Amino acid sequence: MKTTKIIAAVMAMTMTMGLCACGDSADSGTTDSKSTKSTVAQDKSQAETTASNDEETSSAVEEVDYQYGVVSVDVHFRFSKHFDYDWKVYSTIDPTSSLEDDSCFLTVGQLCDEYNGLTIDSDKPEEWLDTVQNEIAKKLSNAYTYYMLEPSIDISENEIQEINGRTFVRFVGSFYDDKHKNDVDCVGYLTVVKGDPNLSEYKEDNTAGFIVAQTHDKANIDELDAYAREAAETMAVGKDEWDKME
Repeated sequence: MKTTKIIAAVMAMTMTMGLCACGDSADSGTTDSKSTKSTVAQDKSQAETTASNDEETSSAVEEVDYQYGVVSVDVHFRFSKHFDYDWKVYSTIDPTSSLEDDSCFLTVGQLCDEYNGLTIDSDKPEEWLDTVQNEIAKKLSNAYTYYMLEPSIDISENEIQEINGRTFVRFVGSFYDDKHKNDVDCVGYLTVVKGDPNLSEYKEDNTAGFIVAQTHDKANIDELDAYAREAAETMAVGKDEWDKME
């Protein structure tokens, strides 16, 4: 009888230990499951953060480095944000300077008018520069960015170029700025917009173009050319061309 009680006690202890072990095993399984879910959640959060950072980086990369400008209500173009100070002169040759290096982007408007008696033919690009060279010098001497006691610009080279279906005369020149007492180099792209009764201001053939200038000691002709050419390449006349530019 005593032996039977001992066996029963041993069996009871064994069953209790087994139940404890099962309980421990179940708790362990629950802990492992929670740990796995936590790791997955952390990985997902990290992935979302990485994706968000990638989108921000992509957005920054896509930021454009150009701004829009107008020669007149009829003529629009794009040019570099390097030029960040608009003098708001609103003259025939309108300056926007760079605060970084003092270079200057100049928009060339209609140089031929009833006051100077100049006329120009859109079909004769070989005559354009000769026709308006002196007028360019006079308009450059605006007393804001440059001033010349005797306005003149020396042209060292010029050539006719076709850019996106439009004819330009590209020229490289220099002049003396009496305001700051230094020589200035410049690169320009000059064209003539053909007169059109459907346009607001260019009813007759007249000039439009772009000049980029900088003091001789700082000027890099290739860089000046690149800034001026960008505007020439994106120049649009009339709404149909503007829509394509946009």
